[in-house]
Amino acid sequence: MTHNIGVTSLAAAAALMLASGAQAQSTATSNQKNTATVRAQLNAVVNDVNGNVSQTSAAISNSATISGAGPTTVRNLQDSWGSTSAALSSNVADVNGDVAATAAALGNSATVTLDGNVVSKVANTQYTHRGQFLADANLKVADIDGAVNGTAAAIANSFTASGEGAMTVTNAQYFNGDSRAVLNATVQDVSDKVNLTSAALANSATIDLQGAGKGTVTNTQMSGYDPTATLSATIADVDGAVSATSAAISNSLTLNTGPNTMLTASSVQDNKALTQAISNVTVRSVESASLTAAAIGNSATISRVTGGL
Repeated sequence: MTHNIGVTSLAAAAALMLASGAQAQSTATSNQKNTATVRAQLNAVVNDVNGNVSQTSAAISNSATISGAGPTTVRNLQDSWGSTSAALSSNVADVNGDVAATAAALGNSATVTLDGNVVSKVANTQYTHRGQFLADANLKVADIDGAVNGTAAAIANSFTASGEGAMTVTNAQYFNGDSRAVLNATVQDVSDKVNLTSAALANSATIDLQGAGKGTVTNTQMSGYDPTATLSATIADVDGAVSATSAAISNSLTLNTGPNTMLTASSVQDNKALTQAISNVTVRSVESASLTAAAIGNSATISRVTGGL
């Protein structure tokens, strides 16, 4: 008589171990389309505050935030046809603290965060058509016992992804709208530093694979219209450093990997847009000043982070 009990038992045990060790693949799909106008406006008068002051006007056409752990496949599609605008009009005086003022207009915004030493895939596709993305900030700030930060930021397509294990990321961004950031500021009598920034971006992608053992990245960015950043500022009597920047970028990719990441990456960036950064700044009686106007058609930065995590 032949007995196969031992063989059968071993096969069953092996199958059980494989089943328990395997992780189910999760799938997350997000589809967003906006054809309407999205508008935010904040008008503020602030005086005599014993503490920090924060002011934000933000308008977003489509926004998706996806996070998870374990094997995951993420598909994000965003399509923006309407105009998006954020306006901030602010008059701030006599503050014993820091002052922050931000106007931000975004067309499509997606953030994906995946954890775990597993295999994951992310596919992001973003379209912006004909609509205008306008961030407009007008600031008057005086007598501040602290720091002052003022920002106008218009971004048509924005994508951020981070992950561990083995991660495949495909990003495709197409911009054919009008991205404009305008910051007008008068700042005086400040005890700390002053930072003013006007930034207009068509397509922006940031991918962080510092915790990944393997990464495969494919990036495609097309810009067909005109991102424009304008900064007009008068800054006087500042005890700290002054920084004033206007920056316009059509296509931007930033990819960071870790010291042990095996990376395969390809990027195609096509800019057909007039890209303008304009700064008109008057500075008087400050500790130091850094003034910048930067216009960039295509920018791709791939860096390896060393020194461990």
